[in-house]
Amino acid sequence: MVAQTIPSPIGGWNRRDALDIMPPEDAVTLDNWFPGTGKVVLRRGYTEHVTSGIGSSNVDTLEEYNATTVRKLLAGANGNIYDVSTTTASSLKSGLSANRWETLNFNGSMGWVNGTDTPLVYDGSSFGNMTVSGTGLTVTNLKGIMGHQSRSFFWENNSQDFWYSATNTLGGSLTKFPLSRVGGFGGNLVCAGSWNVAGGSEEWVGGGIGNDLAVFVMSSGDTIVYEGDDPASNWNLVGVYRLPDPLDVRAIIRVGSDLVIATKGGVVSMSGVASAGQLEPRGVVSDKINPALIAKNDLTDPGWQLIYHPTYTQGRLLLLNIPNSTEDFDQFAMNTETLSWARFVDMNARCWGRYNENLYFGTTDGKIMKADDGNTDNTANIAGDAETAYSYFDARGILKRVSALRPVFAGTGSVSVSIAPQFDFQRRGIPSTELTLIEAGSTWENITPNWEDWGTDWEEALSSVVAKWIASTGVGYAIGARLRVSTADDIEWHSLTYQLEPGQGIF
Repeated sequence: MVAQTIPSPIGGWNRRDALDIMPPEDAVTLDNWFPGTGKVVLRRGYTEHVTSGIGSSNVDTLEEYNATTVRKLLAGANGNIYDVSTTTASSLKSGLSANRWETLNFNGSMGWVNGTDTPLVYDGSSFGNMTVSGTGLTVTNLKGIMGHQSRSFFWENNSQDFWYSATNTLGGSLTKFPLSRVGGFGGNLVCAGSWNVAGGSEEWVGGGIGNDLAVFVMSSGDTIVYEGDDPASNWNLVGVYRLPDPLDVRAIIRVGSDLVIATKGGVVSMSGVASAGQLEPRGVVSDKINPALIAKNDLTDPGWQLIYHPTYTQGRLLLLNIPNSTEDFDQFAMNTETLSWARFVDMNARCWGRYNENLYFGTTDGKIMKADDGNTDNTANIAGDAETAYSYFDARGILKRVSALRPVFAGTGSVSVSIAPQFDFQRRGIPSTELTLIEAGSTWENITPNWEDWGTDWEEALSSVVAKWIASTGVGYAIGARLRVSTADDIEWHSLTYQLEPGQGIF
């Protein structure tokens, strides 16, 4: 008998590589696990933040007003804009036609546009109509807004142009800037962002241009980049980059000093694109999961959104909200420190927002949930599902018999696990019987691994660590495992050991 140990899937979810060449630290399925350094952890849960005041309709917007010492969480739902900073929602503006707003905090005020209603401005206590005008501008068509170089920028529905303000002004008299003559593939302006590159991304790419840049992404994928502080006098065209089509107006976000865009071809890092001069794998940070993302990108349902949460309890978190339908949503989640991905399920989030450095989401039934809060999904256990990469264990042409499996977990409470080996890329299913591996007061069980080799910081280790052999049989050339857990406690998964008996030949 030979014991073979693989790490937990710290390489994350992999939908790119063929099953027979996938790295052993990757996973074919990784649901509700968050890949870290030396371990994967069950994702954090959520609690209900707002308990009354909104009704039961879709929550389509969550945005933070942030000026001086005043911070408020605001939500768009049910034809209203609500203050949802506390457990009871209060309406600040009613009679609105659309609930999906884009916003900008600017000089103590907050601009709101949605492409249907009159643009609004919020001063920390009440809403009023934004003062905005421009020759040939229909103000109710303004659907996008951003701040850049002390100016506010706007764009309309189905337009190739943008509008910009005077310095230090939110709205006011706007000037039109045509983009139709710049890009070679046409399309309308979908999203835009201010890219403050000062030495490159602190997250993943490095390198950099060293200026504040304005980035405009067209529906054709043309991504137009300018530098300068005055579009009328000193703007210079940095370049036009050909990207896949962007997914939505909310498909762009700052991550550290980088600008990240969710496109139909993957999640793209502008630092990676600019340093290469073209789109290549270095610039596609979602490379490992692109097949899963591309399978979803024909969906036109609202809900596409990127959000960055650098203070996530388990590491820096980049979330891409995925609409499976108008009523059902998942999230593709990346640890920006390791570039490893997972899929989060059972958080039916229609939109996301941050408030006081905390993460929130709105639902399809009028609820506001606080994410990254506790170890349950509003009191329900969190269920984790993983299918490891398959391995030949350096014996590709030799049959191996599995007699037992031994996962290593650390936790604060109890956890039940269902686990079964998988052979030759065929799922055998999960045993119906769950085995309780961790209970209060659990201790080591006949195991003394060298944790330093796995890069685990045991100064932060959880209170209980357990490794138990679980009898399981089967024969195959390539071997993996399917593992499911359900718990209301913190849980870390560190490794998995197979007890193998080689067949003919030398193991």
